[in-house]
Amino acid sequence: MKVQPVPRMIRTVFGLTWARYHKTGILAAMARPKGRREQQKPHHTATPKKDVKPPSSPWYVGVMFGLMAIGALMIILNYIGVFGDVQGIWLVGGLAAIGVGFAMTLNYR
Repeated sequence: MKVQPVPRMIRTVFGLTWARYHKTGILAAMARPKGRREQQKPHHTATPKKDVKPPSSPWYVGVMFGLMAIGALMIILNYIGVFGDVQGIWLVGGLAAIGVGFAMTLNYR
């Protein structure tokens, strides 16, 4: 009885090519062919420098925190009753002032 040759099975695991041959029945590690390599590229390219904006001026910071404080004060005084009858316009105004103050924090540097 003659043994027919069996095509080898190739599998890649952990970067190595493992081939099983019919005659030996042993798994053998083989180096993977690298093929043609592409031209070497430089490892590091210069990154373009970004324009750094100067820090915010002191008046910007004062206005930002001032609007948030005035808005909170308007809401508190509205519920205490300092503005007379409790009205929604003072509440909306206070929330708007706080919102504008928080929106100014997005441009703070």
